[in-house]
Amino acid sequence: MTGSKRAVLFDTGLGAGRISAIVGRLTALPVTALNSHTHFDYVSGNREFADVRNLDESYSLASARGEVTDSLRAYASATLDADHVC
Repeated sequence: MTGSKRAVLFDTGLGAGRISAIVGRLTALPVTALNSHTHFDYVSGNREFADVRNLDESYSLASARGEVTDSLRAYASATLDADHVC
């Protein structure tokens, strides 16, 4: 979704490719990535964006507290910090 001042990318996908390159071809506006939840296949492209937000969902909040399996923890990053959960 593109507004007049910024764009929103809803979920960043599996991270198999560079989603930011595709987004950059679609808009020159600053992009906020908004995650519907924090399963790895929805957030693995987060590292490509400076502004990433997660919804106030029980799974996302548990992830932000570090309550994830070791395998999923590898996919978590600063996007799960408390100040990024909205």
